[in-house]
Amino acid sequence: MNNFTGKRGSYEDDGFQVIHALLDEEQLATIEQEVEAVTRQERSRFEEGDFFLAQDTDIVQQIEHLQKYSPYFRNLAINHQRIRDLVENIFSDHAVCDNVSYMAKPPRVGAVVPWHQDNAYYFLTPDDALTVWIALDDSTIKNGCLRIVPQSHKHGVIEHGPTGVRGISYGIKKVVDPKSEVAIELNRGDASLHHCNLFHSSHPNTSDRPRRGLVMFFHAERCSIDHETMDQYQQIRKKMIDNQ
Repeated sequence: MNNFTGKRGSYEDDGFQVIHALLDEEQLATIEQEVEAVTRQERSRFEEGDFFLAQDTDIVQQIEHLQKYSPYFRNLAINHQRIRDLVENIFSDHAVCDNVSYMAKPPRVGAVVPWHQDNAYYFLTPDDALTVWIALDDSTIKNGCLRIVPQSHKHGVIEHGPTGVRGISYGIKKVVDPKSEVAIELNRGDASLHHCNLFHSSHPNTSDRPRRGLVMFFHAERCSIDHETMDQYQQIRKKMIDNQ
């Protein structure tokens, strides 16, 4: 495994890019307050599959579709100019935000995230879509930073299967060579952008520090959804959630 802390990477060639200091401290503090406000809402408000606690704890591990539960995150998805400029410059098209999510790996608790491709969940064609992963804490190898395989986005979506992991129900079936991995370490406020077909995963948090991230998924307006395949996946996903 290689460690990525320096050059920004080439989105077109490598499938990812690192943006240093995307958000300032004031913006980060507001995001933390707004996430906390969402976590205080009645659990019955959350749709199935949108809210997860870390196993055997009362610590929030993951919240999907924050924009459904918070006006702040609805506005962030539409109107944050720097994020929108970055994404639309890559797409050369208007960007649509499908999901704003919160993902956390509590100290000594955070679980493994299996290798997967985001477009195995979204079924977009063409595959002009990406994830903006914003670090709310310093994200390091010890606390479970993002790991990617550069240039893996060039292979299209490959076969996925059930993982048994809450929150990441589908994962790549093939074995990923550890020598091809790159660890993306970020400072608080930094962000990584990765293509929707890029192989990515993360390891458990073995440190005494949390690793929290705000994650935004965008697609170009010209994209369409393969609804037949998505419906098949949703049926499988529901069965997996029911069995957890």
